[in-house]
Amino acid sequence: MAVITARSGSKGMPGKNTTLLGRRPLLGWPIQAARRSEYIDSVILSTDSEDYAELGREEGATVPFLRPAELATDTATSVDVIKHAIQESGMNLSSDDYVVLLEPTSPLTSPEVIDRGLSELDKNRVHADASVGMVQEINAHPSYLFTLGPGDLLKPTSAASIGSGLRRQDLTAVYRPEGSCYISTVGALLATESFYHERTMANVVPDWMAYEIDTPLDFVIVEAIARHHHLI
Repeated sequence: MAVITARSGSKGMPGKNTTLLGRRPLLGWPIQAARRSEYIDSVILSTDSEDYAELGREEGATVPFLRPAELATDTATSVDVIKHAIQESGMNLSSDDYVVLLEPTSPLTSPEVIDRGLSELDKNRVHADASVGMVQEINAHPSYLFTLGPGDLLKPTSAASIGSGLRRQDLTAVYRPEGSCYISTVGALLATESFYHERTMANVVPDWMAYEIDTPLDFVIVEAIARHHHLI
């Protein structure tokens, strides 16, 4: 089951989830990615807005409920929203079934990324119960970061820091969460209340796919990327 979360009332970018990227509102992008997945059986939109619900239905999502007000605040967690969706979906999911969280703030997520995450997680269930989207961090690699000492003098945060002749290709690869696709077994999500734990795999995505929309500037960047990759 894929759950797309789209509450109303964004403060960083008012009306964000219904803003058109190309000819499709942002909330429609993860719905379409989930519908094109080889493995996802049900696509549910969790929203507190009847207007959003209608847009979601037009995009092909199921909207079996409206999210209660207490789960549509700035402090409500994604896991609580998903737990509510699992309970209200009517799907009678087992602990070994998979739930996939997709968000309109990451509209560049592809069905191929979703399917790769599900497939690789299923192959590795001996040691993993969850998979999250990750991107390799290069520009903000720890070896390039400084703190400031007295008199604003630079203090490197690692022994091998910029200025030491360290080449980018010599850096140990590090990764950061990027928000495109979260996957977990139902049982593990309910038990840990998180997608991140000692049994979480990485689903590494290309850097251009890792942009999230939280501000108008983010939207301009994502729109340019989408045009460059002929997505709009």
